[in-house]
Amino acid sequence: MTKSLKPGLIMAAVQIGSALALVGAARLGWISYDMSLRITMAVIGLVLVYQANAIPKDVAGRSANYQAVKRVAGWALVLGGLGYVAAWLFAPLEIAAFVSMAAVIAAVIYIYGYRRWRRSHSN
Repeated sequence: MTKSLKPGLIMAAVQIGSALALVGAARLGWISYDMSLRITMAVIGLVLVYQANAIPKDVAGRSANYQAVKRVAGWALVLGGLGYVAAWLFAPLEIAAFVSMAAVIAAVIYIYGYRRWRRSHSN
């Protein structure tokens, strides 16, 4: 198995395994279904944070603009992922999905805007 495939498969196994364990715990009455949903979604957000943290460390040796955009992308997605986790853990369930996705979408829009700004100012 290649190095780049193994971490992704491990993260997928963590997500699926935790979701199955939490649904099982909810069916046994150990936790509520709402809690199992919240924790499952928080695990997904933590996987996003883990993956985003690896973005700037991935490939070095390219241009300064490329490395700067990767650093900003990593930071923005880490913060967006933490917002995703916080929304699922603390927001009312009726709005948790909206707030969590808004955090990630805001991070992606920020990255896009930063990339465009870097390109326009590098010429």
